[in-house]
Amino acid sequence: MYMCVGLVIWSAVFVTTQAQGEKRCGHPAVPPNARVTLSSNDIVPGTLATYECDDGYELFGGHQKECTLKGEWKGDSPFCGTNVAFRKPANQSTTVRGGSASNGNDGEKTTEHDGKRCTETQREASPWWQVDLLRHYAVKVVRVTTRGCCGHQPLQDLEIRVGNSSTDLQRNPLCAWFPGTIDEGITKTFTCARPLIGQHVFLQLVGVEGSLSLCEVEIFTTEEFSNDRCAPAGVSADIELAAFSRNCYEFNVAKGASFEEARKQCQSHGGDLIHDFQGATSSYLTQELERRKSQLKTQLVWIGAQKDPGLTSRTWRWVDGETVTKPTWGKDQPNNYNGEQNCAVLDGGRAWLWNDVGCNLDYLHWICQYLPPSCGSPDKLLNTTIEGNNYKVGAVIAYKCPEGHMLLGDKTRECKKDGFWSGAAPSCKYVDCGGLTSIQDGELSLIDSRTTHDARAVYSCRENYTLVGESERTCGDEGVWDGEAPKCLFDWCPDPPPVASATVTVDGHKDGSLATYTCQNGFILFGQQSVTCTLGGVWTGTTPSCKYVDCGTPAQVYKGSFRLLNGTTTYGSLAQFNCENDYWLAGAEMLTCNRDGKWSHDIPSCELITCDTPEVPAGGYMEAYDYNVHSTIDFHCEKGHKLVGEHSLICQPDGEWSGSRPNANTLTVESYRPCHTGRQNW
Repeated sequence: MYMCVGLVIWSAVFVTTQAQGEKRCGHPAVPPNARVTLSSNDIVPGTLATYECDDGYELFGGHQKECTLKGEWKGDSPFCGTNVAFRKPANQSTTVRGGSASNGNDGEKTTEHDGKRCTETQREASPWWQVDLLRHYAVKVVRVTTRGCCGHQPLQDLEIRVGNSSTDLQRNPLCAWFPGTIDEGITKTFTCARPLIGQHVFLQLVGVEGSLSLCEVEIFTTEEFSNDRCAPAGVSADIELAAFSRNCYEFNVAKGASFEEARKQCQSHGGDLIHDFQGATSSYLTQELERRKSQLKTQLVWIGAQKDPGLTSRTWRWVDGETVTKPTWGKDQPNNYNGEQNCAVLDGGRAWLWNDVGCNLDYLHWICQYLPPSCGSPDKLLNTTIEGNNYKVGAVIAYKCPEGHMLLGDKTRECKKDGFWSGAAPSCKYVDCGGLTSIQDGELSLIDSRTTHDARAVYSCRENYTLVGESERTCGDEGVWDGEAPKCLFDWCPDPPPVASATVTVDGHKDGSLATYTCQNGFILFGQQSVTCTLGGVWTGTTPSCKYVDCGTPAQVYKGSFRLLNGTTTYGSLAQFNCENDYWLAGAEMLTCNRDGKWSHDIPSCELITCDTPEVPAGGYMEAYDYNVHSTIDFHCEKGHKLVGEHSLICQPDGEWSGSRPNANTLTVESYRPCHTGRQNW
């Protein structure tokens, strides 16, 4: 007996009915880093979906699915992953006969141990082997190559766990359990029921007294670059590539260059010398260098760190300008020999700790660090399609759903600088809002001849009816038509009601038309002057009325008269007043009959015209009876003065004195001057 954990074999899909009654399949789901090819674009029953992984990724599960007559895809769901266990730190419960734990992930898939190729523990209770992935990954597949025959106990009751505990493996979630015996000398794949996120992967013979021997363990995830993804265009064959913690590393260990030349080589691939590394990344890089140590012509390898200029400076900076906060210097370093050692290297003679050297040494190896220029093939869920095939950094793809479906999740995703797509693949949900009923005195039409998601329904009304409400409704996300059904209301109004002593003018009989009332002369309007034709054929507002208004004949004016300009004394009539000769008007000349039945001003009066009292010049006096119109005043001089100017003035009809009005400037009295040579008579 044995048990396999979690493979999904059948996938339900939304289907559409063809004329023949057969069901089509929706677009198949595609995992990350994979591509699919359809044998028929119509996706009719019998269509094959063939999967292929991006370069450097391995395919697990079925590479093909078939569209069945039920409109469902049949076949295992594929998975495209890359091995992240390769040469990561490994450990095991015990070690015997040269079976080091590191043999279990050294990339050599031999099934023969020969004392040094596979792992081996001593015979003990529940032996285990463990690998530290150095960062968290979502692990989906674990592949194990067993030791060939003969002379060693086969694996049985194998348990695989993935988690973050490095000491208590039972605390880590279970990925797979194989309760039987695994054949010798084979490679067997175990798939987790769901991706498990963790840094540590354990393999253990549970409850078994025996020895655990593994020839190769590979752990696959979609959350890392493959080495092929890291390869820049035109890279030479002697350059070794590796991917770790979502960074690409280029080991240039077959040639040498100065610090600046090495930087230029890295920059030509979109990166720079390795920098800002610490912790797990530092352990990974030093482990990779240690593995290559025997191949190196020199054990000094450039890193992207330089000392600030100046003999007294002690500040080191990464090539991206950031300050190095925790440099791991080797013993007696940095010593700045000759004051010219301003660049840093990893020194294999000092356990790959830092050393400072001159920047012009042109025979040192180097490591480049960069991100891939593009993202892998994006994943998509069942029944979705992707618009756009540009997967370079900064590119944006859009997800689409079939007609009648709504999209749940991110509509677009961007290829980020880290080489992975933003967000997550959305899904499609079939939505049907159902039919709509027509409206009274109107019609309903489905523009797209359907009632599913985003379908549109349009309402219209019969002649002489107007639509009240929204004319269009859309099938929404919740399976409900938006808005409310409109109404069709009669929009033809009859003639407006008549008003006594008024005329009415209409500009139409449709909804919105106006009827305007105007009262006859002598009448005033009370109420609204206009009413409006509204839906339902009704004039809105209160019908006005016209009221007769008469101000009566104005009173007679002494020495004056008036004239009715309109010949009437009703509302709006005008009365003009004037006076007889030698009289002027005091008050308003024009009176209007107001709506309250009163004249706009008091009745004016006619008053006799008078002139102002004239000034009497000094040395003179005046004789006058009054200052009324046509009256005369006479001016005289006192003894000793002579009158200069007009002797008499007459009050004229305009209220002004005739001639030059006496004043200090024009009417003066000349003083007597004695005569020295003759006689003067008066």
